[in-house]
Amino acid sequence: MKANTIEVINDPNQILSLSRELIESANEEIVGIFSSSNAFHRQVRAGMLTLAKKALLMRNVNVKILVPFDEQITQLETLSHEEKGFEIRKMEEGSQTTVSVMVVDRKFSLVVELKDDAKQNSVEAIGQHLLSQDVTLEQDQRLRYLDIIVRNAARLQQLTEDILDSTKIEMRSLQLKLEEIDVHEMVIQPVQDAKDRLQNPQIQLGLHFNKDENNIVKGDRRRLAQVLTNLLNNSMKFTSKGEIDVFVFAGSGKGDSKSVFIQVRDTGSGIDPQMIGKLFTKFITKSITGTGLGLFISKGIIEAHGGIIWAENNPARSGAIFTIKLPLAVPH
Repeated sequence: MKANTIEVINDPNQILSLSRELIESANEEIVGIFSSSNAFHRQVRAGMLTLAKKALLMRNVNVKILVPFDEQITQLETLSHEEKGFEIRKMEEGSQTTVSVMVVDRKFSLVVELKDDAKQNSVEAIGQHLLSQDVTLEQDQRLRYLDIIVRNAARLQQLTEDILDSTKIEMRSLQLKLEEIDVHEMVIQPVQDAKDRLQNPQIQLGLHFNKDENNIVKGDRRRLAQVLTNLLNNSMKFTSKGEIDVFVFAGSGKGDSKSVFIQVRDTGSGIDPQMIGKLFTKFITKSITGTGLGLFISKGIIEAHGGIIWAENNPARSGAIFTIKLPLAVPH
């Protein structure tokens, strides 16, 4: 099995064979993300959980499982507290897709069950299969199914990209396309995109910067925008009303005069004090729609730019503050 590849498989026996191969090859960590409790139970019946526990016992491989809970899984999760290196965490309804993912030792395989040509992209393949199952569907039914298909395909694509990025960061192989960037100009599009996605009329999203400041950095425009988008998405998840504000400002004082800061402040629920110290590690989240990779990736991107990122609760009011510090470009 090659690293950094996506396998789309129709044959259930081939899926089981691949799953066994991945688990038996693990030396450090196995992470399973299951789309449903039934998907997890099928793997248990096929002996995959036994293989994973054997890897834990024989090779000290850490095992982490994200899955929607039912009664049986709840009982298993309670028992897992007694097993060091074995963790089952609940994935809420909002974060489910129609795919299951296995991540092993910074290699991964996404297994998508399709009945169409695997050479086509996910949207086309899943869409053609589901929409051709019942040719008597009314137009509004077909549109509803298409909406479900597109949302799941988008989640699959995002999850694929997140795992690729986290793998590159861990292997220190993240490549940046460096150019001189006006930070004020760079932040405008991610903020506008967030406004377009914002469906809660009780939230105001603002952008604030001093046009007279000359905040130029040398960086990867797409990657920096990706980080800001991650932070805005987090704020929107945890803010039910109030404000989300993005600030860009030049550093002042000793040690900060050659830096620019990007700050996202919200009036949401804030950060659990128990999570602050591990907020930027993999699979740490209390969100019902994420896998906990976004902040880990954001930290890796910012550090690759020679910057730092941190989070804190707002001492003056409710909500969280995320701050990015980047070095200013050296003048020519």
